[in-house]
Amino acid sequence: LPILSFLGRDGSGTRLCGSLLLDIVMLRVSIVLYTGKSASLEIRPTERLSEVKTKAGKLLGTVILDLIAESGAILPEESTVAQAGIRNRDVLAAEVADSEKQHIFSNAGAFAYVNQDGAVITWGDAASGGDSAYMAGELQRDVIDITATRTAFAARKLDGSIVTWGNALAGGDSSYVQHQLQQGIRCIVANHHAFAAINGDGGVITWGKKSAGGDSFVVCAQLQSGVVEIIPTASAFAALKINGSVVTWGNPDAGGDSAEVTELLEYDVDLIRATDHAFAALKKDGTVVTWGDPERGGDCSLAATRLKRGVRMIYANSVAFAAVLTNDSVACWGDPKAGGSCKTNQGQLNSEVQDIFSTAQAFAALKTSGQVVCWGREEYGGDELGDPSARGDVETIYSTDRAFCAVRRNGGVSCWGSKAHGGDGSGIKHLLSSVSYIRSTASAFAALQSDGSVVAWGDPACGGDASKVKPQLARDVFQIASTRTAFAAVKSSGSIITWGKRVSP
Repeated sequence: LPILSFLGRDGSGTRLCGSLLLDIVMLRVSIVLYTGKSASLEIRPTERLSEVKTKAGKLLGTVILDLIAESGAILPEESTVAQAGIRNRDVLAAEVADSEKQHIFSNAGAFAYVNQDGAVITWGDAASGGDSAYMAGELQRDVIDITATRTAFAARKLDGSIVTWGNALAGGDSSYVQHQLQQGIRCIVANHHAFAAINGDGGVITWGKKSAGGDSFVVCAQLQSGVVEIIPTASAFAALKINGSVVTWGNPDAGGDSAEVTELLEYDVDLIRATDHAFAALKKDGTVVTWGDPERGGDCSLAATRLKRGVRMIYANSVAFAAVLTNDSVACWGDPKAGGSCKTNQGQLNSEVQDIFSTAQAFAALKTSGQVVCWGREEYGGDELGDPSARGDVETIYSTDRAFCAVRRNGGVSCWGSKAHGGDGSGIKHLLSSVSYIRSTASAFAALQSDGSVVAWGDPACGGDASKVKPQLARDVFQIASTRTAFAAVKSSGSIITWGKRVSP
């Protein structure tokens, strides 16, 4: 047998007979994206680089086009690790599709695509922003980001100026504040019907439906500077300032009025989360302050005893909150039938909860063991009687309005909830083996795999049937976006494939 030598970066080597070495040697390498994000993985010398690309893409949540050696050479994917000369502790660069310059955005009924030159192409429901012809001159170049309400878009350009179109009553018309949107806007946030922009000084500019937060005149003095983040409910906003205070405006029944807890929101707020109708603020000492609709998360008094143990993170669905405490257990409040109560399976939620995901009216907790515990409305995926071990080895979870889909650590999937909303994945399980990520409409899923292919399932009318475009989705897709009723996939060539309702570009 030939003798092979694999040298570590410290100069040490191991000399073994070739067949034995190929069976037992594992090399640890790092894969780095140009953004700086990286992943470490163990590979065998006999593995093909195409397999390494798949592994790394799964860990990094992207589709990798090429692996690049430290010398700058592109490594042929048909080669094995050994043939490519990869050594223990090598660092390889990964080339991915240029998602920084090619982005696709959506609202409830329309898509907006930003190409490499920063030009915008729109399609879908014209009244929701699918027709941007009247703003075409301002959308020909330099757009870097787009934010959407349910029926309007706002594009941010390189110079920080803002261009809006779509439903005028939901933010598509910003003419009355346009003089404040000419430059220097740092970011934009939207609720269902209004926008709020933060400028370079931390000042806030709002437009859209006045009763939903498009008019912030009452609190404008407090929004002149120092705002670092804005969180929306369906029809109100809460601004977190650099000094840890909170300012609210918009629909008072949806959290726009925080007068009853003003003193508690004057200092030390660390983060804010929201249902459609209420806010919850986590303070630096681990305590929680809530306001808004008391039936839908604005009153946490029933969970007060458990919340005194200290909160690590807060999660929300449309009508309830769930908090992971510092001891990794869970406390809930809001609509009790929709996840605001977890008494039935509290025993399974008393430890080791790592993350929480939601449909519109249910929660799914992912434990460190990879098991999943659900609660809330059963028809929304809150199957309290489900066996957590049957949903084990889970890496992450995605959702439609009424169904969950868990991606397992081996790249497969497990779905539950309303079958009409994507909760039955039995027909496509054999097609999914290496899922990078999943996107959803209101009632369908589309999975992007590490080989660049796409698989869809769920309500055919909302994108669950992609059979008409199946050949185009077989490879080279690097990004998926969705409206409430349709999907759009961007390929590495820059072409766009669409399916579902009202999707023709």
